[in-house]
Amino acid sequence: MKKQKLGLLIYPHVLGFVKSVTTQLGVANGDQVAQKVTGMILSVEIEQLMRTCSSYETLCFKANEALQTLLQRPA
Repeated sequence: MKKQKLGLLIYPHVLGFVKSVTTQLGVANGDQVAQKVTGMILSVEIEQLMRTCSSYETLCFKANEALQTLLQRPA
């Protein structure tokens, strides 16, 4: 339940970050990618998740890591 609430809080920030990156790269479906990135961020243990969400910079760093992983996957 905590992760779901946290997901609702971080999603708008992840969405903004993902849309800015995917727009620059010409990647469509920024909303779907942001949902996947948010899910990837939320998949870690709660202690690590709290550290990840402790600052906007840290959240963007983790979102970028997840985004790069998604972009490297074969279609």
